[in-house]
Amino acid sequence: MKLWKKQKLRLALLGFENQTDPDSDMPLRVMGYDGIEYRAQLNERKAGERFPVVTLILYFGYEKRWGRATSLLERLSIPEKFRPFVSDYKINVFEIAYLTREQVNLFKSDFRVVADYLVQKRENGDYIPNTQELKHIQETLQLLGVMTGDHRFEEAYNDNHTERRPHNMCDVLDRIENRGIQTGIQKGEAQVMRNMYQKGFSLEQIADVVEKTVDEVKDIIMKEKPLLF
Repeated sequence: MKLWKKQKLRLALLGFENQTDPDSDMPLRVMGYDGIEYRAQLNERKAGERFPVVTLILYFGYEKRWGRATSLLERLSIPEKFRPFVSDYKINVFEIAYLTREQVNLFKSDFRVVADYLVQKRENGDYIPNTQELKHIQETLQLLGVMTGDHRFEEAYNDNHTERRPHNMCDVLDRIENRGIQTGIQKGEAQVMRNMYQKGFSLEQIADVVEKTVDEVKDIIMKEKPLLF
């Protein structure tokens, strides 16, 4: 139960539906969600006041607009003569990546970072971070990872080799870039070791060149090309 104190409006339910892809059937889905809550009020069997249910759809796609039905009548195939008898049901869709800069700046929470990221990706295909301090860094990065399909955000937070957790998106992108560099170096080393082994170098000789133990060299080569052994 939520209470909107400013307007003295009691909400029975404020629901959020997160979408990464447009869904033509969203009006039917939302009508079902809201209907369940209204039915729950009816089942209370009290002839008292009834309260509104509000569902908001947050659309996180930035490569294309929603472009799907935002009302029940848009989704249904109805002969024109029956149209006046069919009740409509509208839904609230917010296209986060298509907010204006002024709208993004209205956010006071960490969600401003999420909105800013999506808007920049939509406008420029790239992202330049700012230094806004994140209060809920793990949750924000998890949301970005889920909504964009890029799990490097969570990996940057969960990196156990870092001395401290990132505090803003500048820190996060630095971690992502460093992880990419380290991954590239590791892949390059693995290729060098594999080539040396194929050319007849012993594991001991390879270990001496790359400054690793024989077991480490063997594990790396086996991971890359287990058939070599």
